[in-house]
Amino acid sequence: MKKAISIVSLLVCLAVILCACGGSGLSGTYKGDGDISEIKFSGGNKVAIKMESAPGISMTGTYAIKDGEMTINYSFTLFGEKAEYDETYSFEQKDNKTIVIDGQELKK
Repeated sequence: MKKAISIVSLLVCLAVILCACGGSGLSGTYKGDGDISEIKFSGGNKVAIKMESAPGISMTGTYAIKDGEMTINYSFTLFGEKAEYDETYSFEQKDNKTIVIDGQELKK
Protein backbone atom coordinates (compact mmCIF):
# COMPACT_ATOMS: atom_id res chain seq x y z
CA MET A 1 0.00 0.00 0.00
CA LYS A 2 2.85 2.38 0.82
CA LYS A 3 4.35 1.58 -2.58
CA ALA A 4 1.08 2.50 -4.32
CA ILE A 5 0.92 5.77 -2.40
CA SER A 6 4.56 6.48 -3.27
CA ILE A 7 3.89 5.82 -6.96
CA VAL A 8 0.88 8.14 -6.97
CA SER A 9 2.92 10.76 -5.12
CA LEU A 10 5.71 10.50 -7.67
CA LEU A 11 3.23 10.87 -10.52
CA VAL A 12 1.75 13.85 -8.82
CA CYS A 13 5.19 15.38 -8.39
CA LEU A 14 6.08 14.78 -12.01
CA ALA A 15 2.81 16.04 -13.25
CA VAL A 16 1.29 18.37 -10.88
CA ILE A 17 2.73 19.67 -11.44
CA LEU A 18 -0.08 19.73 -11.02
CA CYS A 19 -1.39 22.52 -9.91
CA ALA A 20 -1.47 25.74 -11.34
CA CYS A 21 -2.67 28.03 -8.78
CA GLY A 22 -1.77 31.34 -7.51
CA GLY A 23 -1.48 33.30 -4.37
CA SER A 24 -2.95 36.03 -6.54
CA GLY A 25 -6.17 34.07 -6.37
CA LEU A 26 -6.53 31.91 -9.43
CA SER A 27 -10.07 30.79 -10.20
CA GLY A 28 -11.73 28.48 -12.64
CA THR A 29 -10.85 25.21 -14.30
CA TYR A 30 -7.76 24.64 -16.42
CA LYS A 31 -7.27 21.58 -18.62
CA GLY A 32 -4.19 20.08 -20.21
CA ASP A 33 -3.05 17.23 -22.43
CA GLY A 34 -0.32 16.04 -20.05
CA ASP A 35 -0.52 14.18 -16.80
CA ILE A 36 -2.55 16.93 -15.17
CA SER A 37 -5.80 16.53 -17.02
CA GLU A 38 -7.69 19.13 -14.98
CA ILE A 39 -7.02 21.55 -12.14
CA LYS A 40 -9.74 23.63 -10.54
CA PHE A 41 -9.05 26.69 -8.39
CA SER A 42 -11.60 28.16 -6.01
CA GLY A 43 -11.79 30.67 -3.17
CA GLY A 44 -9.49 30.42 -0.19
CA ASN A 45 -6.61 29.21 -2.39
CA LYS A 46 -8.28 25.81 -2.72
CA VAL A 47 -7.40 23.44 -5.53
CA ALA A 48 -8.74 20.14 -6.89
CA ILE A 49 -6.63 18.08 -9.29
CA LYS A 50 -7.38 15.24 -11.70
CA MET A 51 -4.45 13.35 -13.13
CA GLU A 52 -4.34 11.24 -16.29
CA SER A 53 -2.05 8.75 -14.51
CA ALA A 54 -4.38 8.35 -11.51
CA PRO A 55 -7.95 8.03 -12.79
CA GLY A 56 -10.56 7.93 -10.07
CA ILE A 57 -8.33 9.56 -7.47
CA SER A 58 -9.37 13.06 -6.49
CA MET A 59 -6.65 15.22 -4.98
CA THR A 60 -7.71 18.30 -3.07
CA GLY A 61 -5.80 20.87 -1.12
CA THR A 62 -4.53 24.42 -0.95
CA TYR A 63 -1.87 26.31 -2.88
CA ALA A 64 0.40 29.33 -2.64
CA ILE A 65 2.44 31.02 -5.35
CA LYS A 66 5.68 32.87 -4.64
CA ASP A 67 8.72 33.72 -6.74
CA GLY A 68 7.70 31.64 -9.76
CA GLU A 69 6.89 28.55 -7.71
CA MET A 70 3.63 26.98 -6.65
CA THR A 71 3.49 25.04 -3.41
CA ILE A 72 0.57 22.69 -3.06
CA ASN A 73 -0.53 20.95 0.12
CA TYR A 74 -2.81 18.17 -1.09
CA SER A 75 -4.36 14.96 0.11
CA PHE A 76 -6.07 11.94 -1.39
CA THR A 77 -7.34 8.56 -0.29
CA LEU A 78 -5.99 5.35 -1.80
CA PHE A 79 -7.20 1.93 -0.69
CA GLY A 80 -8.85 3.52 2.33
CA GLU A 81 -5.64 5.23 3.47
CA LYS A 82 -5.38 9.02 3.48
CA ALA A 83 -2.12 10.54 2.27
CA GLU A 84 -1.01 14.17 2.57
CA TYR A 85 1.84 15.89 0.74
CA ASP A 86 3.47 19.29 0.28
CA GLU A 87 5.00 19.72 -3.17
CA THR A 88 6.59 22.68 -4.93
CA TYR A 89 6.53 23.14 -8.71
CA SER A 90 7.66 25.79 -11.15
CA PHE A 91 4.74 28.05 -12.08
CA GLU A 92 4.03 30.67 -14.72
CA GLN A 93 0.83 32.47 -15.58
CA LYS A 94 1.16 33.34 -19.27
CA ASP A 95 -2.15 35.19 -19.52
CA ASN A 96 -5.68 35.09 -18.08
CA LYS A 97 -6.36 31.73 -19.73
CA THR A 98 -3.01 29.92 -19.69
CA ILE A 99 -0.82 28.65 -16.86
CA VAL A 100 2.27 26.44 -16.87
CA ILE A 101 2.94 24.06 -13.99
CA ASP A 102 6.21 22.18 -13.97
CA GLY A 103 6.44 22.65 -17.73
CA GLN A 104 2.87 21.52 -18.52
CA GLU A 105 0.64 24.10 -20.18
CA LEU A 106 -2.98 24.21 -19.03
CA LYS A 107 -5.76 26.35 -20.50
CA LYS A 108 -9.11 27.61 -19.26
